[in-house]
Amino acid sequence: MTFSLLHRIADVTIRTESFAPLPHLEGERFERFRVKQRKPDVWQRVHELDASSPSLPPLDAKERRQLVQCVAFAERWLESPVFRDAGVRAAARRCLDAPELSHLELAWNRVMVRNFARNELDLFLPQGRQATLSDLTFVAGFRNMVGTFLPNFGAVMIHGAAAVRGRRAAVFVAPDGGGKTTVMRGVKGESVLSDDHIVLKDQGGVTMVHATPLGQLTGGPGAAPLGALFALEKADHFELKPVHAREVLQFICEEQAFKWHVLPMTVRKRTFELLHAACYAAPAYQVRFPIKGVDWDAIDEALST
Repeated sequence: MTFSLLHRIADVTIRTESFAPLPHLEGERFERFRVKQRKPDVWQRVHELDASSPSLPPLDAKERRQLVQCVAFAERWLESPVFRDAGVRAAARRCLDAPELSHLELAWNRVMVRNFARNELDLFLPQGRQATLSDLTFVAGFRNMVGTFLPNFGAVMIHGAAAVRGRRAAVFVAPDGGGKTTVMRGVKGESVLSDDHIVLKDQGGVTMVHATPLGQLTGGPGAAPLGALFALEKADHFELKPVHAREVLQFICEEQAFKWHVLPMTVRKRTFELLHAACYAAPAYQVRFPIKGVDWDAIDEALST
């Protein structure tokens, strides 16, 4: 039996199929982003893998030469029995039309095949790992799976929070525990785009900030033009001061860099260009704030300049 869910995030339709239920993706936050049947832009499939019973012969020399362009491991690992599984082999072969736009990852007998030419991802989990699909770590994995394909649609996901103030979005960036959720709790629920991950998308030369279900707080699908970027820092008093766009850009890139190793060079370049354009499209500020939260009057005044 195949379980299938369809979500729409930042105007990108994502179909997720799995051999087992995905309870976290059926929760209340994700339900707000569910859509009815339509052609998906991104297709993600989660399969169960029985590497103990390979059904195909090993990869031939030609296939190995082609696949070595997109593997994220030593070439000798292509001898692993997982590549003799019919499903893994089929997903790998679909990469051969554009190996430079593919990424194969093998770890703990788990195989992940990312095909950026087709906007498809195939995840193969060993038998007995079904419980991981009910673990909170799967939500993080889902976030990373979706985020890697967004640059193909003129968008990039970042670790940040955002709220709509008037008609524009205030974006807040900080490391884990840096206060993003605290700040968002001071906003009306329907105005919160997300308290943890948002999407910046180029729409006709305008950077739009889109909501995601990837956090504790969201008002559901929504978007607004980027108004300003705010880098958060906890302090014993509130202070707001302008900073250069490159400081915020550098912080965001450092936060995201560990995820970029799976991106082909052309996609990585597009990702940076999107971030660069977004960060230089709006004013940037450093916000030092106490535990009670930020001064929203000051934030709104910064957005109006």
